[in-house]
Amino acid sequence: MLAQTRSRMALLVCAASLAPTASLAAAAHTGGDLISENNLRAHLEFVAHDLLEGRDTPSRGLDITAQYLATQMKLYGAVGGGDNGTFFHAMPLERSKLIAAETSLTINGETVTIAEGFIPRTMKTVAADAEVIEVKSAWLNAKDGVDPFAGLDVKGKIIVTDGALPQGVDRRMAMRSPDWKRPELAAAEKGAIAVLYVVDQPNLATWKRQLDRFSTGGSFMPVSRVDNGVPSLSISAETATKITSLLASTAPGNAPKVGMKMTVQKETAMTWNVVAIIPGTDPKLKDEYVAIGAHYDHVGIGTPDATGDAIYNGADDDGSGTVAMLEIARAIANGNRTKRSVLFVWHTGEEKGLWGSAHFCANPTVDLSKIAIQINLDMISMTKKAGDTNPRNATLAGPNELYLIGPKIVSSQITKLTELTNNAYLKMKLNDKHDTLEDPERIFFRSDHYSYIQKGVPAVFFFSGAHEHYHRPSDEVDVVDFEKLTTATRTIYAITRAFANSSERPVIDGPARQLLGLGDLN
Repeated sequence: MLAQTRSRMALLVCAASLAPTASLAAAAHTGGDLISENNLRAHLEFVAHDLLEGRDTPSRGLDITAQYLATQMKLYGAVGGGDNGTFFHAMPLERSKLIAAETSLTINGETVTIAEGFIPRTMKTVAADAEVIEVKSAWLNAKDGVDPFAGLDVKGKIIVTDGALPQGVDRRMAMRSPDWKRPELAAAEKGAIAVLYVVDQPNLATWKRQLDRFSTGGSFMPVSRVDNGVPSLSISAETATKITSLLASTAPGNAPKVGMKMTVQKETAMTWNVVAIIPGTDPKLKDEYVAIGAHYDHVGIGTPDATGDAIYNGADDDGSGTVAMLEIARAIANGNRTKRSVLFVWHTGEEKGLWGSAHFCANPTVDLSKIAIQINLDMISMTKKAGDTNPRNATLAGPNELYLIGPKIVSSQITKLTELTNNAYLKMKLNDKHDTLEDPERIFFRSDHYSYIQKGVPAVFFFSGAHEHYHRPSDEVDVVDFEKLTTATRTIYAITRAFANSSERPVIDGPARQLLGLGDLN
């Protein structure tokens, strides 16, 4: 009887604690019917139109899209959340144009042919004639005691390396980790002046295309990502053999010299995150934010398909998330404002490597500590049809299904309120297949929400899965499932409102704590 009484008491306490949250979830969808399939289609027909030429970063088409998004938000009555109260958060870019006639590599005076024996890897002006030294791996991690430079005098020398990470270390994770320094950065720290990467079987056709591209202007990069690493080249195995043979045959104190010359010219450009705020209504909570984001860029113009179409319109990727945010903003602004302010950020350059979100989180226009949660929308409009056996659609979500990535990794509180809100409204299937750090596709790390996670902001990611049109010219408006896009947008709207009206903020209490080095909760 005593055990039974305790059980009833526990249930009553649990019910009492759930009641406000359940009530909040039930009311969160108010205004969701304002979200219109016709509006979503109209917005997407503009954003994914051929005239915008695939919204590459940077490009005129992307700039036009940014202006379109800002104009819509002005019409809804939002306020600018970007630089100096505008709707734009500027990110300067830079690229280097290689002067091939002034680029060379020599080994003890013998000239190596460009695009056959070597190709620039990181383009920086350099003119050096220096000794060479082999350093296996050349990746440095002082925190974990990994130092392949130990005992070597590399100061003023050119390093030859295979650039391979220690066994078991994932390259993508090492590139993102603040603890690992890639060879160019490690070499700079140790006093070396350049790095030569050995490529065992170079694709010379690819090297020739790279030379052509570098000579007309390489890819733009954010100025903030132009690092202090030393210049580097890729060299063929044959070139490397010449160097190592000389190293083996040269008497101590008379090491062979490598001459390395590279001349580049700098070009600058600008791109923008589009940032808007719909202010909250609560006297205290309005100073906090629920952030919602999508990337509005795609990959531009590329290789034509069988029909001759070379414009990669990106209707699903991520035109779908881009236009969903517009309709969510319109519904919130139309008499459905929330206690917390809602921060809308359309990120630029996601396809290049999360550029816009990383730039926003490094140079925020609001206090990141005031963001209760960031909700990311990326590719939310595609559906796997019954009987579809195309292997490229194998993991595509069903008609009333989205992948939700983050709640179980990040926060039990996110899991709770998200499930209650979804179940109280349209009851989409929120698939947690990718919601684990052990996911072989590592989806959690591959979209803009991850930039916020790295700054300690709880974040989640809605996604419908990869498909046959992914990064192809066929990702057009006519392949989008607008019924699903409407349902998904209404669901995300309700979840956004639930978090924006909740008196509590999610706490990172999942495996992400260890990922971020936060330790255990006390």
